[in-house]
Amino acid sequence: MIEAQDLEKTYDAGGAPALAGVSFCVQRGERLAIVGPSGSGKTTLLRVLAGLERPDAGAVRVDGDDVSERAPRKRGLVFLAQRDALFPHMSVGRNLRFAAAPDDRVAAIAALLEIDGLLERRPAQLSGGQRQRVAVARALLTHARGTLFDEPFAHLDPPVRVALRRRLTALDRETLGALIYVTHDHEDAMNVGDRVAVLIAGKIVQCDAPRAVYDAPATLDAARFLGPLPMNLIDGLGEELGFGPFILGVRAEHLAIDGDGEMRAQVERVELSGTDAVVETTSSAGRVSVRCAAEDAPALGARIGLRLDRSKICRYDRSTGARVA
Repeated sequence: MIEAQDLEKTYDAGGAPALAGVSFCVQRGERLAIVGPSGSGKTTLLRVLAGLERPDAGAVRVDGDDVSERAPRKRGLVFLAQRDALFPHMSVGRNLRFAAAPDDRVAAIAALLEIDGLLERRPAQLSGGQRQRVAVARALLTHARGTLFDEPFAHLDPPVRVALRRRLTALDRETLGALIYVTHDHEDAMNVGDRVAVLIAGKIVQCDAPRAVYDAPATLDAARFLGPLPMNLIDGLGEELGFGPFILGVRAEHLAIDGDGEMRAQVERVELSGTDAVVETTSSAGRVSVRCAAEDAPALGARIGLRLDRSKICRYDRSTGARVA
């Protein structure tokens, strides 16, 4: 179990905090994905948990033990940064055995991550995806109570990233201990985490099941950030549509092109992606995006109606930015 309790960290006196009272708990065998934009404090948080940074306040506990004052190597955690940090003069096999794991365990993890045919090569002879698989394998072979991953697949091409993500989520949960996976990528967070924590400006604004976080972001900032498309935020129509004096949030896939819809809009851009299309429009409520089948996409410049799926609408308070239940 990894627990963060009221962690605070500020680098510059008088500046904005990198961490502002961050608290959460991850159980053994659980995967927590922490997602947020650049500069939100994600890497700082992992470095504090790993003992590479000292917090200004708060505590870090591992299996109930306060490890806040312990050196990194004495915390029982393994930290994998964005870069693989393999020993360049060692073969893949020697890099893995450096973790002091038994040979049968090395062989099992190497086979699972499909690097068992690379054991005699050196890191310079590997592709980026192969090196990252070796780094993940070495982290998993380290005797640790918890695993901290800092965007380990961020620099890889999308197909390679997806493949590695699938291998990671296929691993035995006991192998990972308590896993904290930091990322800025929405798909990584949604597919890796049992829970997703949204970190914005040093604060966790929401921590819930992936679907709950996606369908109902807790704040306007989370709604603007989370998802392959930002949530549409519609101001000025709440009372007219019977939702009260609030900003309405609705995902692009929860809007439909309908001549009898509640909103009138003009098509400004159509972006095709396989069988889907994203239609960007301007309306009296500002810019609104709608996802539809590619074959149903309207022509540029067309004036259309948009119908909202009322069961999927979120309401946000204008002054606080918080979602209203």
